[in-house]
Amino acid sequence: MSGDVVESSQLPAMLVGMNLFGEFWVNRLARDFRAGGADGAFTLVELLVVISVIALLAAILVPSLYHAREYSYAAVCRSNLGQLFRTLHAGESLEIPSASGWVSFAQGKGAGGVLCCPKDDLDDSGDTAFGTTGAVRQIDPPASEVFDSLESNTYVFAWRERTSFTLPASVKVNLSRPGRYVSASEYSTATISAGTVVDCYFLHFDPVGDGPAEASGQLSFGGEIIGVICLEGDLLAADPVFGIPQTQYDPGHWGARGFEGGQDIVVLSKDMQTLTLEYFYSTFPGEDVRILTRPGHSASYGMNNQVRPLTSRTGQVLLAEYGKTIVDLDGNGFDDNYDEMIAPRHLGRANAVSMDGSVGGYRPEELAPATGRWAP
Repeated sequence: MSGDVVESSQLPAMLVGMNLFGEFWVNRLARDFRAGGADGAFTLVELLVVISVIALLAAILVPSLYHAREYSYAAVCRSNLGQLFRTLHAGESLEIPSASGWVSFAQGKGAGGVLCCPKDDLDDSGDTAFGTTGAVRQIDPPASEVFDSLESNTYVFAWRERTSFTLPASVKVNLSRPGRYVSASEYSTATISAGTVVDCYFLHFDPVGDGPAEASGQLSFGGEIIGVICLEGDLLAADPVFGIPQTQYDPGHWGARGFEGGQDIVVLSKDMQTLTLEYFYSTFPGEDVRILTRPGHSASYGMNNQVRPLTSRTGQVLLAEYGKTIVDLDGNGFDDNYDEMIAPRHLGRANAVSMDGSVGGYRPEELAPATGRWAP
């Protein structure tokens, strides 16, 4: 290492020095104690020397201990990646799940305890909590979302319907890309294929009585938003798929459940992890929205969505420390902001495991898309 950083290999020599320093002053105290009287007292110069030496040793030792701790964190993280690689390895070939379902797959194989880097503030419970601000209020799933049963002019109610749910059939969504949406003509419709693993959240806004109401707020998710269902017909079709037994869903009012044409303004953030209700307008009887996301960020790593068992090469990155559980750099969905998502939390380096099982720590520029480490 360069600069004034002391490597951990120097610790034994420093500790020996501290020990000799301590022995010297213990002997000095013993001698003075035997001598007794005023002659046995410390002089001001001696006290200043002691304090200076202690401060110097602390200045040398504390950075060394910090770096030793950081090295241990990095080692645990690399061990996690190695175990995850072995979890995905079946016999002579990689048993690679879909990029959107790799976390659930690893948890199902008993690898939940190695999904989190010790430097991350995530827990390994697999919880996929979401956050709300403004007029959006989180609640537990209600007994009914039927209009007139959950009314408020102040709050848009939000709750989680499904966690790590595997789609039994394809589902149509109305918004699927970043942007600001005002009218239905701007919607980015898409079909989420069967077998995709998702979390699902529900929004319900029902003004009191027959009067209109408006609200604004945000919902932030640990996983990437892959689709928003906001048109009545698609909401009705999705009720049997995502509905939970304890909640009674509204059978539908003509032109009511989804967004009101030209009235609602919502924004999907560039990283597709935040839905902003810029202007949420509802008249009688009210409206609903369903949001599908990737499984919440219950891992410190992201899987390269370009990995294919038969076409990938040994040097291609499989998993890396990342701000999302999927690294999407191929442009098929939308390009991630690599500079923001990469997580060089180990003294400026991010750990990654390649298709051949090799694990290493890399500076961000060494893992950048331009290096070709992600492409097959």
